[in-house]
Amino acid sequence: MLDRLADTDSFSNPDKLSLADRKLILYLVVTLADESRRLTGAYEAVLRAYSGVHGHWAHGKPLAVMQKYCAKFLGKSAERRPTWDKVEDVLRAALPADRAAAALAEAAWLFSRAAGVERPPGYSGELSKPVWDQPSITVVTAAMIAGPSRPSKPIADDDQLLVIKAQARAYRALDREKEELNTRFEELLREIDRLRAELRRSIALRDGRGGTPGPAVPSPATVPAPRSAAAPGSVPAEEPVPEVNVPRARTPLDAVVDTPLQRITEVPRTWFLLDTSVQQRA
Repeated sequence: MLDRLADTDSFSNPDKLSLADRKLILYLVVTLADESRRLTGAYEAVLRAYSGVHGHWAHGKPLAVMQKYCAKFLGKSAERRPTWDKVEDVLRAALPADRAAAALAEAAWLFSRAAGVERPPGYSGELSKPVWDQPSITVVTAAMIAGPSRPSKPIADDDQLLVIKAQARAYRALDREKEELNTRFEELLREIDRLRAELRRSIALRDGRGGTPGPAVPSPATVPAPRSAAAPGSVPAEEPVPEVNVPRARTPLDAVVDTPLQRITEVPRTWFLLDTSVQQRA
């Protein structure tokens, strides 16, 4: 079985099954396969448990009929997603209790994603997301599902190499994305420095350090006080006119120029300098 179903792209009817359906079915096949990489042992376990139960979907079926019946939802030629009662019955019958509980939790997660529900009908146990069920992984292999801790048969070296190469490609893509972000941020900082310099030059020209100053507006503090009335027959003395020295009013442009760079950008530069040290695997 597993010799012919190596990954989610190996199904004979991909147009009838979504990727989520194929993930679930491949997971069940890998989990239930015996040392010969077949499902015969799982079918026999289901028959031992339920063939005598009236009304059960496995009732009264011989092994050959059972194999043909289950091929519609388990295996390379599957045409539809198995119903949850079949998933639960097969896992509980074919696996030891401790393994069945863990497998049911992962199968419940995969079934929920495939069926578009929060949890399988009638199931009250845990839901556990498999580590390989990631949006970035578009092709799931049997080697990924089996993992190094529970291979049904020694995993072929070429399968392991495919997994390592896929991971290395993902790491390299992440590195490239981080480098691009760092480059764009450094360009933004240089542009801010350039704009600040231009703004300072414009203000210097406007203030008369190379341009024409604007008219000064006297403030009440520097306007001369009115003269007091002179006595009859006297000549009023000339009073000196104080020099008007009114400081230029600050404008919003001055506030921008005097603002430190880190306040303009609002966030410290180090937040954008991403760590690009990702271990490469070849």
